[in-house]
Amino acid sequence: MSGLSAAIGYLLGTLAGLALWPGWQNQQRALVGMERLSPAALAPMVAVTLVLFGLLLLVGRLPRLLAHAVIAALLVAATALVTRDLVVDGFLDWANRRFSAYDTTTAPGVVALTSPTASGSPASLVPWATLGEYGRSFAAGATSPAQLRAFHGPAADVEQPIRVYAGRRAAGSPDERAAVAVRELERTGAFQREVLAVVTTTGIGWVDPAAASSLEYLHSGDTAMVGLQYSYLPSWISFLVDREEAAETGTALYRHAHRRWWQLPATDRPRLIVFGERLGSFGAEAAFRGGDAAASLANLVGGSEGVLLTVPTASNPIWGQLAHARQPGSPVWRPVYGDGRDVQFANRPADLERPAPAWRQPRVLYVHHPSDPVGNATLEARWRRPAWTDSPKGYGVPARAGWFPIVTGPQQVADLIAGFSASSGYGHNSSIDFAGGWAAVVPPEGWTTTDTNRLQRHLPSE
Repeated sequence: MSGLSAAIGYLLGTLAGLALWPGWQNQQRALVGMERLSPAALAPMVAVTLVLFGLLLLVGRLPRLLAHAVIAALLVAATALVTRDLVVDGFLDWANRRFSAYDTTTAPGVVALTSPTASGSPASLVPWATLGEYGRSFAAGATSPAQLRAFHGPAADVEQPIRVYAGRRAAGSPDERAAVAVRELERTGAFQREVLAVVTTTGIGWVDPAAASSLEYLHSGDTAMVGLQYSYLPSWISFLVDREEAAETGTALYRHAHRRWWQLPATDRPRLIVFGERLGSFGAEAAFRGGDAAASLANLVGGSEGVLLTVPTASNPIWGQLAHARQPGSPVWRPVYGDGRDVQFANRPADLERPAPAWRQPRVLYVHHPSDPVGNATLEARWRRPAWTDSPKGYGVPARAGWFPIVTGPQQVADLIAGFSASSGYGHNSSIDFAGGWAAVVPPEGWTTTDTNRLQRHLPSE
């Protein structure tokens, strides 16, 4: 009778969970601006559950020794399938071949600039064909003087922004590509500009167009940006297998650019700033990582004149150091470190309008969404309560969100997939207020909050 009671209890619990799940999901989706799920979404869940139940029931009816043998064989086969080098290497070879073929294409409407200030131009040291799809879009997408004057005024003193890029096909190693990129910076006159931004790209080599154009508008085009491609793979695959490549590339580009920058007279140097987004923020941190939060922050401040890192991953080493060493009482989704003297953390545009008065130059800024699963997910969540579930919870996180051993970890993995679909300001959506971010980190002289708001309103029309 006890077995029957347990079975009935499990059945009732399952039915209750199925009844509650759509409502919980829709509460979460409403918080992050996603469309509601219909009850029909339960159908595939129920189907998979029934199939697994049937298989387990079948195995359970086998003789004990045979059942043990079947389970052991399945475990061995699954382990071999997941871990053996042949499968992993085969998948990566397939992925690289498939996505490197896509990388030879060019987005509609993208054509090489004739201006010598762009990589891929006739004067460039980096041929257009070697830039890759996203490199071509980046190099050709520089804000034009006409666009700059549309914002600053017809009589404004503006310049054609410089955009330098080296794709995977430009040279063999990250160090060699970084050397090519710095020679390209010298050719274009980038070291004579007001601002020089060293960018670590995401996965296949993407640089956020809004991040690039916002900086160019902010400084009337007196800017230079440089990035390198380190993978043919999309970010979600690169995050799994190319993180070290991202770190090596970010380190190589920064060190080559910084070495040449340091050779210039102190009065004639551009303002050297660092930018990274998503996996790019992981790679950008690599050149500055120290033994602890204080050492890493000292490296960031001492080695640049401003750092902007957006939607960081939970694997970011310096992000993790700073969050772990945050001041008591500050939440992990918006930590406070060192009274905010050197580094600030923002979640949404309003956080950037009135930065802490103690924040001094050079400035380091992280922009992170509390509901970003890529910034929150860790292996430890399977056996230890993650800090993002503590109170107070960040916006976009349900009040009832808690921690359950084993369950929370796999749930975060599922959230990693859905996090890219959230609306701006939530999840892993990187559409942030770049005008406010750049204005906080590297403002032009006399720039005001009113100017930032005007620029942010102007950008979507471009």
